[in-house]
Amino acid sequence: MGRAGLIEKDRKLLFAGFRPQRVRAYVDGRLVAEGSA
Repeated sequence: MGRAGLIEKDRKLLFAGFRPQRVRAYVDGRLVAEGSA
């Protein structure tokens, strides 16, 4: 049985290098982790 994984990253365009990025990880369509990088 296989699993499907997806990682989403959100980044604001203005001052992108100085702002934290929101990161979310999904497995089989369910949110399993969320944080900032």
